[in-house]
Amino acid sequence: MFNSGRRRAIKSLDVEISRAKRFGYYVGILLLDVDASIPRGVHKDLPGVTVNVEHIRNLLREYDIVFKTKLRRYTVILPHLEEGESARVVRDRLKFTSWIKEWGSVNIGIAIYPVQGQSSKELFKAAERDLKDTIAEDLSEEGKTY
Repeated sequence: MFNSGRRRAIKSLDVEISRAKRFGYYVGILLLDVDASIPRGVHKDLPGVTVNVEHIRNLLREYDIVFKTKLRRYTVILPHLEEGESARVVRDRLKFTSWIKEWGSVNIGIAIYPVQGQSSKELFKAAERDLKDTIAEDLSEEGKTY
């Protein structure tokens, strides 16, 4: 079910990277991991009204792209960035909103083309490493281990 979301995300990221190469701008990718302790929706499989693609999309620009790639994982592609730090601003906005709206713990991994990688595969790996580091930091703050 969610593999198609991952494939679509990779394909979209490939397209955005080729545009960025041509026109000389940055592309950011965010991997959002929603904590499993968040209350589930009516269907017992999805987070329901707690957080979904539309909640995330409402916090982004019109041309940013959001995919649900796993049960509690979302991929956000941020094309046309003027500088690499722009993706970090979006990450901070999403983290702040998740705290205000009480979505629970939302960890976000980030990678930016061309800084962390030249291909969609490299960017996904870099974002996944960053996500893993972010989760480990959160757990160490809580006194748990990953």
